[in-house]
Amino acid sequence: MNILSNPSLLRIVFCAALIALSGLPSASAAVLLQYGFGTSAGTYDPTTVATGIQSLSSTRNGSGGGAFSSSAGLPAYSLILPALNATTTESGAVSSGDYFEFTVRVNAGSGQQFNLSNLSFDYGLGTGGTYPNSSFAASFFVRSSLDSYATTLGSIYSVETTDGASVSQKWGTTASISLSASPFQGASEVTFRIYNYNSASVASAFARLDNVTVQGVLIPEPSAGFLLGIGMLAFLGLRREGRRSAAK
Repeated sequence: MNILSNPSLLRIVFCAALIALSGLPSASAAVLLQYGFGTSAGTYDPTTVATGIQSLSSTRNGSGGGAFSSSAGLPAYSLILPALNATTTESGAVSSGDYFEFTVRVNAGSGQQFNLSNLSFDYGLGTGGTYPNSSFAASFFVRSSLDSYATTLGSIYSVETTDGASVSQKWGTTASISLSASPFQGASEVTFRIYNYNSASVASAFARLDNVTVQGVLIPEPSAGFLLGIGMLAFLGLRREGRRSAAK
């Protein structure tokens, strides 16, 4: 049967195309999940959760650190990461297993997925003593579960002090990582890890994180309902065509 010469089948194909297009995202990106670590007390729970996203506590893996304290120039609390004397390289940070981890996951049975667009966070360093040299830096990088934490997303972000004096807190510019690559589109769950390392061995130094934010949009997932709808359209169209043929 030539579909181009059959108006009924052409209408079925057109309706199926409309169904498919209706599943495409049209809204602009919004905050899906944010960890601000609290304003009146420190917390690992998310401080902002979009409708359709599970509210999951974050974790800090490794020894040392993991406390909360007030943040100069930022909302009340930030997360203190493990002491920065553990490693001075990116590979060492991965091997030591010290990281901040959180998961973005849609609600079970919601029939939705997400297209992620961006991950951002504030990063800084601090010390309870005096830096041993004139230049000291803390560096941060991000990996995800979608490739078993094998590759770094975006850049390595560093904040540095050069005064060699006691600095309770110093913050870098906000890190911003694009998540527009295909692995982060049409997904239903992804876990991120933010690692850190330092430029020298300083037992009294530590890293800080705040306002860890993921943006994106929720979209309908391909489902049996979608296929059933196309099947019903095809059945009704063929049935109508059969009646017309029988009446001739």
